[in-house]
Amino acid sequence: MFLKVVQIWGIVQYQRSNIKESLDETKNKKTTFPYFQASLIHDNRDEIAFPTKGTYLKADYVKGNSKKSNFDTTYLKGEINIPVSKLTITPSIIHQV
Repeated sequence: MFLKVVQIWGIVQYQRSNIKESLDETKNKKTTFPYFQASLIHDNRDEIAFPTKGTYLKADYVKGNSKKSNFDTTYLKGEINIPVSKLTITPSIIHQV
């Protein structure tokens, strides 16, 4: 049985940043700022814990844009499970910017 999950979602959250070692002493403080996160997940592995076949793809985008923070980041992960005899080979790749 294959699990087939395709999920798209977005959420606005708050994060707390604690800067301690900035050369600019005015920036050494705790700051709370909003950020937006959007995710896309595709999963058709046969098991979640120990899959023997199927693929898993995940893409995240995070945007922080306020007076206190301004950043963009992306996270991409992909893996494929290849059954070989009684073993499963699982090559994966992760890219984060």
